[in-house]
Amino acid sequence: MLPPLHGNRLICREHLLRKLDDALGHMLTVVVAPAGFGKTTLLADWYARLSASGKYVAWLSLDAEDDDLYQFGSYLLTALQKSCDGLGAQSIELIRNDPIVPPKTVLSVLVNEIAEAARDVVIILDDAHLLKSKEVNDTIHRLLTYGPPNLHLVLASRGEPYFALSRFRARSQLLRLGSDDLRFGTEEAELFFATTQGRRIPRDQIGPFVRATEGWVTGLQLASIAMSGESDGAESMRALSAASWEISAYLSENVMQSLPERVVSFLLAVSILDRLSPWLCVRVSGMKDSPEILEWLEERNLFLVSLSSEREWYRFHALFLDYLRHRASRENPETQIQRHREASHWLAENGLWQEAVKHALAAGDDTQAAAWVERCATKLIERSDLRTVLTWLGRLPAHVIRKSIFLRLARAWCYSLGLRPAEAVATLDGIRRDIDSGTLSAPDLGSLKSEMLAVQALTAGLTDDSANSLLLANQVLSLNPPEGSWIERIAHAALLFGLVYKSDFPAIRTMYQSAPRLDRVPQSEPTYASAYRQCMFGLGFLLEGQLLDAERIFRDALVFSEARAGENSAAAVLPSGYLAEIYYEWDELDKAAGVIRDLLPLAIEAAPNGSASRFCVASARLLWLSGDHGRALAVLDEAIEMATRRDWLRMRAACMGELVRLHINLGELTKAGRIFQSMNAAMRAHAGQLGGSLIEGRFHHGLAMARLGIARGAAEPAIYALQMLCSELDAKGMRYLAARARIVLAGALHRFSDESAAERVFMQALSYGQENGLIRSFIDEEGIADGLLASPGRMRSLEAGRISWYLDDLGQAAGRRGSATDEAARAGIGKIDLASTLSARERQIVDCLARGLSNKEIARILAVSPETVKSHLKNIYAKLDVTSRLQAVRWAQDRMRRAPEQ
Repeated sequence: MLPPLHGNRLICREHLLRKLDDALGHMLTVVVAPAGFGKTTLLADWYARLSASGKYVAWLSLDAEDDDLYQFGSYLLTALQKSCDGLGAQSIELIRNDPIVPPKTVLSVLVNEIAEAARDVVIILDDAHLLKSKEVNDTIHRLLTYGPPNLHLVLASRGEPYFALSRFRARSQLLRLGSDDLRFGTEEAELFFATTQGRRIPRDQIGPFVRATEGWVTGLQLASIAMSGESDGAESMRALSAASWEISAYLSENVMQSLPERVVSFLLAVSILDRLSPWLCVRVSGMKDSPEILEWLEERNLFLVSLSSEREWYRFHALFLDYLRHRASRENPETQIQRHREASHWLAENGLWQEAVKHALAAGDDTQAAAWVERCATKLIERSDLRTVLTWLGRLPAHVIRKSIFLRLARAWCYSLGLRPAEAVATLDGIRRDIDSGTLSAPDLGSLKSEMLAVQALTAGLTDDSANSLLLANQVLSLNPPEGSWIERIAHAALLFGLVYKSDFPAIRTMYQSAPRLDRVPQSEPTYASAYRQCMFGLGFLLEGQLLDAERIFRDALVFSEARAGENSAAAVLPSGYLAEIYYEWDELDKAAGVIRDLLPLAIEAAPNGSASRFCVASARLLWLSGDHGRALAVLDEAIEMATRRDWLRMRAACMGELVRLHINLGELTKAGRIFQSMNAAMRAHAGQLGGSLIEGRFHHGLAMARLGIARGAAEPAIYALQMLCSELDAKGMRYLAARARIVLAGALHRFSDESAAERVFMQALSYGQENGLIRSFIDEEGIADGLLASPGRMRSLEAGRISWYLDDLGQAAGRRGSATDEAARAGIGKIDLASTLSARERQIVDCLARGLSNKEIARILAVSPETVKSHLKNIYAKLDVTSRLQAVRWAQDRMRRAPEQ
């Protein structure tokens, strides 16, 4: 993460450094040339120059294994943090505390950190040609696209980058240096030889070298080494020509022959290493004087560069290393395996697991490679570092993983915690199948039983099998896993989920009272795990109908998650979905909008079933109130598509039920009926599996059927279904859902002239609603609850005024429902008359509009996505009461003209 050190033998290429200084006026700079043209040396010199001037500059030397999005991102963030006064720390903390945070979210946080820096931030990626994967290149392109003006990315590469440059070229944001720029001329070559040889060489002798090498600095370096000790360069020139520029031949004939035999043996022995430390070289070569040999090589500029000022790590020039490896494999193939083995053990002893695994595989020690991964995989999973584990597993041969129950369990954990339950189930099934057939074994299968049960319990919860989650969690806990261990924490989370849908609310309250407070949770415990457990407590209180307690529990989880993992983390999204439902229910639309913010894409991608479904429904409802009906329906469609893909029936039912309600409100009964038929088919496909957590699916199905029946004038089936649903919910103690079902049931009874029964059912809902602050469940049932709220007979039964204040609140809220402007304003996203109510972000966008900037240009300046800009523009149009971009631009420009007068 620092540029290699080249000693004091560098010559200053001032004209190229001045060209690189121009990079500070460009978003992207690429330095493209074949190996050996001095790209790294030049950029290392520029790095030192920038650092001395107070610029933030980060360096990352890449290798082939860095072509993995998570590994590349981790190293890049670490390089920024180390070199740029902690820049990137928020992103690193987000990843550490949030096991499933999407890369786009991390990138957004990083972009904001860079934008907030008080100076230019330069990132140099050396050997960028090794980054070939689409994921990595898409991320780099996205960073450049949305990066702030103070970001400057510099790529040193042997070829053109794997992402399109046309966008940056067209905007004059691209600076390019090629091999022609890097070639040495006669004057620079003369200075080079004077520096490396310590003597001046006549220019007429240097010219042929420059012509023969075409200014290729590595060729000049080879010649300089070969010339050492000679009186002139004539013989070196002949050797240079005779080798016909075949590098290995030239190195053999003119460099290696001049080295002591012991040094040659050392070079061949350590050629298996990508990077060298003195004591690693001692282990691999068996030469105790390895530190002295490394020092000798560095002093003579023999293609060895130090990677740190402490001289702890070195590397060879790529061309020289290729030559050494080719020669070693040809001359000493039988010794290579043992050298890889020694390297693997030394690296493992020093905690360098990734390199240890690589050398174990190169030695053919598949079992040892598996053991290295096994040794640290569990700790990584406990820290929620799922991506590192999956990266390592991806590099192991399939047959190695197949033989290791530990590695296969690690993969199952990663899939389950990463919200990929289908893959987790398939992995666990494969493990059980191979154990039964005798093809998979472990020293002590009994000790692995609790771990297998724990991952099964977690996966059962993710697939909405709450009964099995409860059963498996109890089995895990009966095996007495170590207190505070990862397995015990997972078992408790699965236990809570099972208890919620078993309706064992007293047990949940008891567990909650004895659970540690969030502010006392140690920093070592993963944030997501703690937030998830807290949300399971909150869900228990929510379904029991204790909305006030539930809100407090979820709010504590949100504060904790935002403090530990950041506002844009998956851990923070987890309680936000539940809070959005509660705040919407209480008609506190500004609070609901506040917790939702712009986190919908993250919620859809990273939140578990219950939170994601509530997040999407609340988002759609707020958009609907703002008048953006199209976007509201689109949000639900997108959520249904994701839920179908993950086989999340509970979420599908919630979003499809909301779609039915909204289409009924639009008078589109045919569309509502078609959606309900799809909902019916999904429910039938899971017939016999609709207990436990899927009671919520049946709740949404029952309400959708009743609303559609009422709209069509077919009351009897709807009334019967709702009566049965209310009875079941009462039996389970799920008072909140029961009250919501009763509101619709009362509306159906009222619509079809059973006034007495309607008022009795409605009073039950009102009594619960008063205790818990329900508002939207009453007033959103347009045409259903309206008549009951205005019923004189019911009002006479309430003469004592026992809940008259509550009825007044409902009446006022129902009155506001008729004012789209009022509701939209409180939702935080709708039409408001005056520009003074624009948010700070919206005012920034209006200023950009006045300057005539495009959406993409605005997005780059504000470090947001173009989609976010579009969303803000819709809100701005509504608030300013304009219908087009042109009108908004005119309004903004007029405002700027009038600003001095104001």
